[in-house]
Amino acid sequence: MFSEGREVPIIASARFSSDLIGQDETRIAPNKALQRRTMAQFGIGLTGEERISLG
Repeated sequence: MFSEGREVPIIASARFSSDLIGQDETRIAPNKALQRRTMAQFGIGLTGEERISLG
């Protein structure tokens, strides 16, 4: 790990809350936040006209 043996400060708002907190880690299917990010990253759900750059 890149930070092994070091004190690394975490800078975030006191009101910050991860969308992954409280998710059931035993589920095989990805949780909603990761699924939404994956869909956006890989263009899942786009029409043929919206897919302008594949590879």
